[in-house]
Amino acid sequence: MKCAAAGAGNKKTLRQLLCAMRKNPTQWPPAQCDAMNWLQRAGLKSARALRMKQSLRLLYREMAASNCEEVARGALMKWIS
Repeated sequence: MKCAAAGAGNKKTLRQLLCAMRKNPTQWPPAQCDAMNWLQRAGLKSARALRMKQSLRLLYREMAASNCEEVARGALMKWIS
């Protein structure tokens, strides 16, 4: 997949981006990985939103694993700041 194709509004690439944003990155096929790599290099607001979503997903996983309200609250406050 070419970066220029995604920037030009290639419908298939845009569809890959939309589908990938809804999934867990471990479930991305190669085409979605390529599309998401392009998005990260593009510097768009949607790329920042995706990074925030992924970091919050990791935070939630850590909080669930700790099963401690104090740890969870501290981690969430750190993420917010």
